[in-house]
Amino acid sequence: MVRWNETAICCTSLFLALTPLAHAWGKEGHEIIANIAYRRLSSRTKFLVDSILNETSENYLSPLAAVANWADKVRYTKQYYWSTPLHYVDIRDDLVIGGCPSQPQPGSDSSCFFNYDRDCGNSFCAVGAISNYTSRLMNLTHLPFTMHEKDVRGKLRRVKSHGDGVDYASKEWALKESLMFITHFVGDIHQPLHSSRKSDKGGNTIIVHFNHTMIQPMVDRELRRQSKWNLHSVWDVAIIERAIDEIHRGSQFDFEHSIQFLVDVAEQSGEMNHWLLCSNGKDKTCVSSWAETSWEDALRWAYSDEHGNDIVDGSTLSDSYFQSRLTVVKSKIAVAGVRLGAVLETIFSDQNWAQ
Repeated sequence: MVRWNETAICCTSLFLALTPLAHAWGKEGHEIIANIAYRRLSSRTKFLVDSILNETSENYLSPLAAVANWADKVRYTKQYYWSTPLHYVDIRDDLVIGGCPSQPQPGSDSSCFFNYDRDCGNSFCAVGAISNYTSRLMNLTHLPFTMHEKDVRGKLRRVKSHGDGVDYASKEWALKESLMFITHFVGDIHQPLHSSRKSDKGGNTIIVHFNHTMIQPMVDRELRRQSKWNLHSVWDVAIIERAIDEIHRGSQFDFEHSIQFLVDVAEQSGEMNHWLLCSNGKDKTCVSSWAETSWEDALRWAYSDEHGNDIVDGSTLSDSYFQSRLTVVKSKIAVAGVRLGAVLETIFSDQNWAQ
């Protein structure tokens, strides 16, 4: 099995190489979600995950965390540019009379909810991706493999050599690719603004003032250079970075420990049973319920300020907004980690996987 190497990623422009990309939960959030999930895996499932990934752990990162941001690294490359819409769900508020404000008005259209057929055409969104890649990973364990099969886009795969020693036509790569996508997309769907309004591109078009320094300009999902915070990047990156810097003395490990504490409390109190009521990544109904919850959280917590007012272009996000929304961010990361662990246990259960 070939060890994954970052040279497997197609070359991008110098602009993308030097400019940070806006990722759901940021690099830190996805790594924490993967670490939480990995700690919850049975020893057998850990062995299978390790065997597929063939990754070397670094510092406090698990093998799963080491690849948690792979999908973001490749989404802007020629090889994987097609995967960008799989990172989010666009609620088609542009088709709803009056749109979908954070505070519904009396008599407003009641169509402001996640509708799979409307909002995930051809299953080409985060919900469809999680379900499809879960099915794909399960099927690859016991079906003959051929790269002539159609991929999740419904298109024939075109396998090219990139001179990096990775056999992209192999079953081993297909397993690893699927596992890396699932790890990332489960994290994505729990970020509220990754299940959000199409009209403002998940908050990307809402420029805001936020009390955290943007060290370098970032790039949004449509490759637009952003030198100011927008609402989406605040939830992707700024809230987490500010919490790490100001509350946890610059320590991602300390921040992760505070979220693991929430997981432990939920397990002891029984709240985790609610998190795991529907945790089958193959089941579109389950994954759709995650998207709907994130959509409701987006309206209540992301699009609305601490006074219940709609956040609009030019709004200033207060310290109270940061403090109250940080609680939501940590809770969503905790839930995502627990559910990812459950999804992987289902995939690698005895009924679905033969060593």
